[in-house]
Amino acid sequence: MFLTLLIACLLLTEERRPISDVRGDRFIPLAFEAVSAFGTVGLSAGVTAGLSVGGKLLIILCMFVGRLGPLAVALAVIRPRGTPLFEFPQEELAIG
Repeated sequence: MFLTLLIACLLLTEERRPISDVRGDRFIPLAFEAVSAFGTVGLSAGVTAGLSVGGKLLIILCMFVGRLGPLAVALAVIRPRGTPLFEFPQEELAIG
């Protein structure tokens, strides 16, 4: 789901033609870049240099989430910061 949303955002930020003129020739390279970034495999279709600042930030976010794992990132963002789940024991140590 994250990858689909990222590809849609990339298409929206990088498409410079009107919607009625879209031929679909940018979908495959942008989808390849997004999947490659998410998988952190280092492959590129050569379109990264031509991306806008927003597109590059989306690719960076995809690399970050792909490296950490989508579930870990989702749990870190969603988990409420209430009381801790554990408590360290307090003890006086007798030394000597």
